Amino acid sequence: RDRLWLKHHIQAVLCFLQFLLVRSMDPGQSVTEYAKASSTSALLSRAIARTKGSPLPLMLKAPVKAEGDGVYADGIKITQLNKFWMYYDNILLLVPLMPAGFVWFMNRVPK
Repeated sequence: RDRLWLKHHIQAVLCFLQFLLVRSMDPGQSVTEYAKASSTSALLSRAIARTKGSPLPLMLKAPVKAEGDGVYADGIKITQLNKFWMYYDNILLLVPLMPAGFVWFMNRVPK
């Protein structure tokens, strides 16, 4: 545990030193560094690393886990049934269905 903390601390210091070095470079080189860091392959590699459970960059401790009663979002307890779809997400379905229903109804009305 202490080794992990030390590793993250060293990474944070190295990242800060790298920031100082990048800041002292000429503008063209810093733009190139930014383009490399925000490239599609870099973003995908970070996303894949996060899905495999590696901690976020510059994080000293593990993510906080919910204890006790469970996880709540907006005062609603998150369960297996509602973790992907909340009742107020139905507006996403109503946006295309309401105009389609209106067109269908207007086609049924006699002239």
